[in-house]
Amino acid sequence: PRGLSARLERLFSPPEIMRGVARTRGMNGEECYRTFCCGNCALVVLDEADVSDFVRMAREHDISAQPCGVITEEKNTSPTLEVCSKFSEETLVFSPER
Repeated sequence: PRGLSARLERLFSPPEIMRGVARTRGMNGEECYRTFCCGNCALVVLDEADVSDFVRMAREHDISAQPCGVITEEKNTSPTLEVCSKFSEETLVFSPER
């Protein structure tokens, strides 16, 4: 929604096969994140107070889980998604206008 954005700074690293696909296809990090999950199969948005319990429960079921970012509030702006690329460590910005 308008005024809310997300900053994802701690995603899982892409598996080696994904890095190989990127190299073979000549894809940069932005193209990879637009096209593939890059090792991050699902994102769950939770209240910060619930994160530790969620991660613990996921791990009890052999599911890899970790906090990866935050929801930010930016008044009167279109939503954006900032991703710290695990392909290059640059910050990629996705928005409806791009």
